[in-house]
Amino acid sequence: MKGLVFLGDGKVEVREFKKPKPASGEVVVKMKAAGLCGSDLHFMHQTAAERAGNLIIAGHEPCGIVDSLGKGVTNVKAGDRISVYHYRGCGHCRACLSGNLFWCQQKRGYGGPIDGSDADYLRSLP
Repeated sequence: MKGLVFLGDGKVEVREFKKPKPASGEVVVKMKAAGLCGSDLHFMHQTAAERAGNLIIAGHEPCGIVDSLGKGVTNVKAGDRISVYHYRGCGHCRACLSGNLFWCQQKRGYGGPIDGSDADYLRSLP
Protein backbone atom coordinates (compact mmCIF):
# COMPACT_ATOMS: atom_id res chain seq x y z
CA MET A 1 0.00 0.00 0.00
CA LYS A 2 1.04 3.59 -0.38
CA GLY A 3 1.49 6.03 2.50
CA LEU A 4 2.63 9.64 2.87
CA VAL A 5 5.60 10.61 5.05
CA PHE A 6 6.92 14.05 5.92
CA LEU A 7 10.64 14.35 5.27
CA GLY A 8 11.08 17.85 6.68
CA ASP A 9 11.94 21.16 5.06
CA GLY A 10 8.52 21.18 3.38
CA LYS A 11 9.10 17.92 1.54
CA VAL A 12 6.74 14.94 1.49
CA GLU A 13 7.05 11.56 -0.15
CA VAL A 14 4.69 8.73 -1.01
CA ARG A 15 6.27 5.42 0.00
CA GLU A 16 5.35 1.77 -0.18
CA PHE A 17 4.31 0.04 3.08
CA LYS A 18 2.92 -3.38 3.95
CA LYS A 19 -0.85 -3.46 4.30
CA PRO A 20 -1.59 -3.62 8.04
CA LYS A 21 -3.25 -6.65 9.62
CA PRO A 22 -5.63 -6.22 12.55
CA ALA A 23 -4.53 -7.57 15.91
CA SER A 24 -7.07 -8.81 18.41
CA GLY A 25 -9.63 -6.07 19.10
CA GLU A 26 -8.57 -4.00 16.08
CA VAL A 27 -9.86 -3.28 12.59
CA VAL A 28 -8.21 -2.26 9.34
CA VAL A 29 -9.98 0.62 7.62
CA LYS A 30 -9.76 1.32 3.89
CA MET A 31 -9.27 5.07 3.80
CA LYS A 32 -11.74 7.20 1.86
CA ALA A 33 -10.87 10.67 3.22
CA ALA A 34 -8.48 12.26 5.70
CA GLY A 35 -8.31 15.89 6.73
CA LEU A 36 -5.23 18.06 6.85
CA CYS A 37 -4.66 20.23 9.90
CA GLY A 38 -2.12 22.49 11.53
CA SER A 39 -0.22 19.71 13.27
CA ASP A 40 0.34 18.05 9.88
CA LEU A 41 1.80 21.32 8.60
CA HIS A 42 3.99 21.55 11.72
CA PHE A 43 5.49 18.13 10.95
CA MET A 44 5.93 19.03 7.27
CA HIS A 45 7.85 22.21 8.13
CA GLN A 46 10.18 20.64 10.68
CA THR A 47 13.77 20.46 9.49
CA ALA A 48 15.05 17.34 7.76
CA ALA A 49 17.28 16.78 10.80
CA GLU A 50 14.24 16.84 13.12
CA ARG A 51 12.40 14.35 10.87
CA ALA A 52 15.42 12.09 10.23
CA GLY A 53 14.48 8.43 10.52
CA ASN A 54 10.79 9.19 11.22
CA LEU A 55 8.90 7.15 8.65
CA ILE A 56 5.54 7.32 10.41
CA ILE A 57 2.65 7.63 7.97
CA ALA A 58 1.08 11.08 8.34
CA GLY A 59 -2.58 11.97 8.95
CA HIS A 60 -5.02 11.77 11.82
CA GLU A 61 -8.50 12.84 10.75
CA PRO A 62 -9.69 9.73 8.90
CA CYS A 63 -12.85 8.10 7.71
CA GLY A 64 -13.31 5.02 5.58
CA ILE A 65 -14.77 1.55 5.29
CA VAL A 66 -13.97 -1.36 7.60
CA ASP A 67 -11.87 -3.76 5.54
CA SER A 68 -10.99 -6.50 8.03
CA LEU A 69 -11.59 -7.39 11.66
CA GLY A 70 -9.32 -8.70 14.35
CA LYS A 71 -10.37 -11.38 16.80
CA GLY A 72 -13.10 -10.34 19.20
CA VAL A 73 -14.41 -7.31 17.28
CA THR A 74 -18.22 -7.36 17.41
CA ASN A 75 -19.32 -3.72 17.29
CA VAL A 76 -18.59 -3.23 13.57
CA LYS A 77 -18.49 -5.46 10.51
CA ALA A 78 -16.62 -5.43 7.21
CA GLY A 79 -18.16 -2.85 4.91
CA ASP A 80 -19.27 -0.47 7.69
CA ARG A 81 -18.47 3.20 7.15
CA ILE A 82 -16.64 4.67 10.11
CA SER A 83 -14.81 7.76 11.30
CA VAL A 84 -11.74 7.22 13.47
CA TYR A 85 -10.93 9.49 16.43
CA HIS A 86 -7.52 11.12 15.96
CA TYR A 87 -6.13 9.63 19.19
CA ARG A 88 -5.78 5.97 19.99
CA GLY A 89 -6.26 5.04 23.63
CA CYS A 90 -5.48 1.80 25.43
CA GLY A 91 -9.11 0.67 25.11
CA HIS A 92 -9.29 -0.64 28.67
CA CYS A 93 -8.96 2.23 31.15
CA ARG A 94 -11.83 4.19 32.67
CA ALA A 95 -11.36 7.08 30.21
CA CYS A 96 -11.41 4.80 27.15
CA LEU A 97 -14.37 2.77 28.36
CA SER A 98 -16.35 5.97 28.95
CA GLY A 99 -15.54 7.28 25.47
CA ASN A 100 -13.08 9.94 26.65
CA LEU A 101 -9.94 8.75 24.85
CA PHE A 102 -8.29 12.13 25.23
CA TRP A 103 -7.88 11.46 28.97
CA CYS A 104 -6.27 8.04 28.49
CA GLN A 105 -2.79 8.07 30.03
CA GLN A 106 -1.55 5.87 27.17
CA LYS A 107 -3.11 7.80 24.27
CA ARG A 108 -1.13 8.21 21.08
CA GLY A 109 -1.96 10.34 18.07
CA TYR A 110 -2.26 8.91 14.59
CA GLY A 111 0.37 10.40 12.32
CA GLY A 112 2.57 11.19 15.34
CA PRO A 113 3.93 8.21 17.23
CA ILE A 114 1.80 5.67 15.29
CA ASP A 115 1.00 5.33 11.59
CA GLY A 116 -1.75 7.66 10.44
CA SER A 117 -4.44 7.90 7.81
CA ASP A 118 -2.65 9.37 4.79
CA ALA A 119 -2.41 5.88 3.32
CA ASP A 120 -4.56 3.28 1.62
CA TYR A 121 -5.29 1.53 4.94
CA LEU A 122 -5.21 2.33 8.66
CA ARG A 123 -5.06 -0.10 11.60
CA SER A 124 -7.32 1.16 14.36
CA LEU A 125 -9.54 0.34 17.28
CA PRO A 126 -13.17 0.11 16.09
